[in-house]
Amino acid sequence: MMKVANIQKHGVAIVLFVVTLVFSVVVLTQSASWMGREFPGYLTFENQVVGAFYMPEWDGYQLGKTYHYITGDDPDHSLFQVEDYWGVVVLPVLSGLLFFLFGLGVYFFSPFIRSSRILLLLHFLIGNYLILSPDFHMNHHFTFVLLFVFSCIPATAMAFAHVFPEQGKKGPKWPWFVSLIFFSMHVVFFNHPNMWLWVERSLLVYVIFSFFYWIIHQIQFLSLPSGDFAKIMARYQLRGQIFAFAVPLVATLGIFLFDIPVPLNFMAPLILLFPVFFFVGLLLGKIRFDRLQFARFERRATIGNLMTGLSHELNNPLNFIYAAIDPLKDNVEKDKDKEGSLELIATMQEGANRMKTILEGFRMYAHPGTGQRNKEFLHEIILQTLQFISPQWNHIEVHTDFDDQDQLVCNKVELGQVCVNLLQNAVDSMKGKGKLSIQTTVSEDQIQWIIKDEGTGMSPQEMQRIFDPFYTTKDQGEGTGMGLSIVAEIINQHQGSIDVQSEVGKGSAFIITLPRTS
Repeated sequence: MMKVANIQKHGVAIVLFVVTLVFSVVVLTQSASWMGREFPGYLTFENQVVGAFYMPEWDGYQLGKTYHYITGDDPDHSLFQVEDYWGVVVLPVLSGLLFFLFGLGVYFFSPFIRSSRILLLLHFLIGNYLILSPDFHMNHHFTFVLLFVFSCIPATAMAFAHVFPEQGKKGPKWPWFVSLIFFSMHVVFFNHPNMWLWVERSLLVYVIFSFFYWIIHQIQFLSLPSGDFAKIMARYQLRGQIFAFAVPLVATLGIFLFDIPVPLNFMAPLILLFPVFFFVGLLLGKIRFDRLQFARFERRATIGNLMTGLSHELNNPLNFIYAAIDPLKDNVEKDKDKEGSLELIATMQEGANRMKTILEGFRMYAHPGTGQRNKEFLHEIILQTLQFISPQWNHIEVHTDFDDQDQLVCNKVELGQVCVNLLQNAVDSMKGKGKLSIQTTVSEDQIQWIIKDEGTGMSPQEMQRIFDPFYTTKDQGEGTGMGLSIVAEIINQHQGSIDVQSEVGKGSAFIITLPRTS
């Protein structure tokens, strides 16, 4: 089944690529035949509507005139020359070909995109619209092919809006019917210039609507609970998509709605912003997702190391509870020693509360979290972390100095991971023995958090690399080298900063500054 699916996937891509290549070769070849002759059809459509392709030396624009109205006496300016061919034909054709090649790249190298065929079709339509546009203005061999392609672009964009990223819903069918209606209207009114212009401008509005429809769907998607990768990718895509869509939108509106002679052939390369931003967005989203995965792996590794101390710490209150069960049962059965029974119950309650506190701190760290940020007290996060991580520290003296106003907007789970990583590194550097100081201070708009140890310290060369992924000063097998890299990433995501002060043999101090709202 997998082999059949791969054959189908490659077959669809190859067919579309061959079609695109054929259109490119035919348009370039036929348009080249105009070189050395008078301007081809004055770059107008068959129905005498003036086109929007021109070169800088083509002067002026009024309705009913061409873009290249000649004002000088030089007869060479009335001929279609090599530079005109490069600007009017080659530039948009190559832009369209590159556009589709980017689409092929995403199609083959981004298997995590659902319904990638719809995305490939969108790239195919937009790319071929650019490729066929010069023929539309000069030779008119593929006129109705171009009109069909242009009419289908908005329906394809809206269909993809329902499956990207990871929405998995089938799009509505009405956009396809509207596209067919527009194509039919183009055919019917093609020999009626005034009506055809109205249809063309209406279709342009429909294209603009379809891309706004996609952008709005992405914004709505970001407000819904979903997978980390999908949201990260959508966030990057939304930024790039808005920028990549806005530039050609302004130019197109100027040409078709306000009769401003913007050179559509020179604007064609700007369309490449769309696939470039899309591809870069996928790449950045994947990198960000991988960093989150590393953070989770690091947390799981730390959880494994903490389980020994946690089980030992839970064993003590459990012994209190089990030791009290039999005497309490005996008192209840014989209805005697109520005072002793109450003391036994208090002992059991103390043990249960102790277990609850430890497990709550462990759950805060082990839980994957929702990514949401709320108002939290930093010292409470630190204390919860200490309650489940400190049982394995037999000879560590912990000193705390907290400002009880250290409330900030943060992700509790992520800052819990920062705390565990920094505290565990501090204890490891002290070889399990020494004094550990934790302090929080509050100013008007930020909080400073300092973790200081009496460990082995670091050299200046080591300090320059400690936040690099996979760099570690520990012995092989004792660390992944991702702990401090993840710490720096989380602090950066909270718009904070982290500094290090260290001296070999005298310990280290990590100074974290966080905004109170982020």
